Amino acid sequence: GVNAPISGKLTYANIDVGATINKSTKIATIGDGSTLTVTLPFFVEDAAQLHKGDAIDITVDGFMITKTGTITAISKDPKSDGKGGKLFDIDIQIKNDNSMDAGMNAMGSATIAGRTVDSQGKAALQYIQVATVLAGTTGSISAMPFKSGVIVRQGDLLASFVNDTLDDDILSAQAALERQKLKVDAAQERVDGLKIVAPFDGVFSTDFVNKKADILSNFRPGTRVTSGTQFGTVA
Repeated sequence: GVNAPISGKLTYANIDVGATINKSTKIATIGDGSTLTVTLPFFVEDAAQLHKGDAIDITVDGFMITKTGTITAISKDPKSDGKGGKLFDIDIQIKNDNSMDAGMNAMGSATIAGRTVDSQGKAALQYIQVATVLAGTTGSISAMPFKSGVIVRQGDLLASFVNDTLDDDILSAQAALERQKLKVDAAQERVDGLKIVAPFDGVFSTDFVNKKADILSNFRPGTRVTSGTQFGTVA
């Protein structure tokens, strides 16, 4: 399944239970509507007298009540208003009391030295953050517990998936691991065979054929030996 990466308003993609998905399939988007943003144009001469942190009154289409926003940035790149005037874009954030939503058109006004100046146009409110939720796996959708438009919390399960081949994939992977383990064990046995260790506590002797001679004296470091060569006995 996939979980909500942030809290906010859920919008499911155009999919339904039973749909086949892959890793890049878009499941939903979540918009954090706790704070909304809008970028509004003001005359250059007015914007020059405003500063980051100043209050801006926001009027939303269809609502008589004015909201208060805060300037977060003022553009330094002027653009034309088409009438010979110059405009600066001003970025504004508005704390949402759940009476507004992204997509609503708004305009702004500011008070400068006792006079009110209005933005020279309207713009749509935007979510301060939007997260896209991808499936991240292959299979089909088995459950979608919410409806588009509801508010979800970070960590909520947005969709569950099924994949009939996963069990077979797991069994195949386990079998492959067992085969690799056998190879590792066999290699370890060969490594262990490069050392001769005492089979039990006792007295080691090279005179195992009663020749009163040190058999090991015939071997020096670097001498090649074959499997089955006897070096001594432990009694």
